Amino acid sequence: MVVVAKNTDSLAELMAILENSGGGYLHKHSMLGAVLAQQVVGQLKWGSKTQREAICFILYFHDICIPKDHLAEINSAKQFKDANLNQEDKKIVESHALKASELLSNMPKVPFGTVEVILQHHGMANGIGFSETLSSRVSPLACVFHVVEEVVDAILHTPQGKSFNLGFTMNELSQRFNKGHYLEAMEAIKMLKL
Repeated sequence: MVVVAKNTDSLAELMAILENSGGGYLHKHSMLGAVLAQQVVGQLKWGSKTQREAICFILYFHDICIPKDHLAEINSAKQFKDANLNQEDKKIVESHALKASELLSNMPKVPFGTVEVILQHHGMANGIGFSETLSSRVSPLACVFHVVEEVVDAILHTPQGKSFNLGFTMNELSQRFNKGHYLEAMEAIKMLKL
């Protein structure tokens, strides 16, 4: 995935190909996120080749414990509260980060830091639920992940026949992601040509 992203001249072109590829929300969300996140990490002063490879792995597997597309679309405390889920689905969504981190912690050759970032990918240090505020208790890579996931969600929810508007999305997200590594990720995304 990293090789494909590096060898494509236009990130916007690659993102459009992935967005229009087959598969449901889970597949598109993971693939688009992996490509975008590795580009963002590459823009950061502290981003390394190892972190770029790890973030691709993380985005591909972060929702491995979510069995249905509509459950994977819930990525904020507000969406979770507003969703009309039965108890079983609530439990799946609420604890999917913890379960995925536990599953991957037992796999060999998982990139360093993967389990931690998957555990924290919704802004909660313990992997349960969704953060309503920005936390300084999550890793810098988890901050990048959180911002990228929101951008990808906006891309995938762009109405049919309309073009994705990065400027509009970034304006909306800037109210939430306005400090620390979150802000750093926002600035990196603005430098990309989407």
